[in-house]
Amino acid sequence: MSKKKCKLCNRPYSYSYKLFGRGCFNTECSLLNISIPKKEKDKEKFFCNEIAKRFNEYGISQSQKYDLAEKYLTLEYLNKIKLGDLSKAKKQLEKEINNISFSKSVEEKVDKVLDNKIQNSVDVGSSTITLNKIYRLYKTTLKFNQKVSLFKKELENAKNNDEKEIVLEKYLLEDLKFVFDITKIGIPVYYQVYYAMQLTVWQLVIVGGLIKKYYLSAELLNKSLTSSNTTEEDYYVLNKDRIIEIKKDLLLQNKIKELLNKYSDNKEYIDLNENNVNSKELLVEFESGDLFYSLHNATINILGEKQDDKWNLNITLKDKYDFNDPKLKNNEYKESLLGSILNNCGVVSQQYGVIRPYNVFIEFKYDDFEKEVK
Repeated sequence: MSKKKCKLCNRPYSYSYKLFGRGCFNTECSLLNISIPKKEKDKEKFFCNEIAKRFNEYGISQSQKYDLAEKYLTLEYLNKIKLGDLSKAKKQLEKEINNISFSKSVEEKVDKVLDNKIQNSVDVGSSTITLNKIYRLYKTTLKFNQKVSLFKKELENAKNNDEKEIVLEKYLLEDLKFVFDITKIGIPVYYQVYYAMQLTVWQLVIVGGLIKKYYLSAELLNKSLTSSNTTEEDYYVLNKDRIIEIKKDLLLQNKIKELLNKYSDNKEYIDLNENNVNSKELLVEFESGDLFYSLHNATINILGEKQDDKWNLNITLKDKYDFNDPKLKNNEYKESLLGSILNNCGVVSQQYGVIRPYNVFIEFKYDDFEKEVK
């Protein structure tokens, strides 16, 4: 007997059934609560007939009953997936189930009258809704939910921040990386589920940022997850604690002193921006900590007035929050918690539309700023 492939698990089998291997068949009987009489010779045929009875389909052919059973099981597994908006896929399957009662001969006659291309374009992507694919997607969501549940338990049991960081790195960098699969983006039903899983992972990343006290990184990432997916928005950082930390950054202060020493000689006022200074000179590249992960290539604008030997300055930091060209300057970015996730997964999530680009602005003042570089 030639080997066939199980419609559920796709493994080859040589048993006499037309749809499933014996193990998967028993699983499906249990799933649908169908009891097969021991004396029944063709148990799979009985199984399909029982499903047809549920739909009051008594006049369809046996091959249509097999088709109905396969689509009904596909819909059952779709209903068991609790991630993503799968309403379109469910409606598609429900429509296909309702259409099974029409004989193929009738469909063939209609196709001769109507344009096949138009007919087939009505339900784009329906060929991707197969029992095997939906079953595998269902198993993926079970794995995902299990990993997230274990992650939360281990995080809760961690005794201190160091232990929490170990848990975060394990799950976010290893156990949950499988959800960032770019090959699924073109399959609508897969896209919806992987979008939802990625969104959950990024929310866990925000938790990781807060544990590491990377508050600005967490804030900007959270904004990216909630930004408009049609237009780029402008976002102003207003939290006073975040602004104080930025103002205290020595690299930023030295960058300002460098620009003042170059452009402020014999001047009482200064206005440095992209219109009068080479944009490359205005770039600020932070080297560590929260600012390193949140602002990849920020541009600084300086508006200042001299008071004796010091300056009163209005500073604007501008950046675009996106992952088209992440800055990889040292190993810390590649190996650390947030850096590794952003580098390896940010581009994927941006293509999915989970992470959405927007413009970041941070405005603050320095009073009595000394321009000498120390």
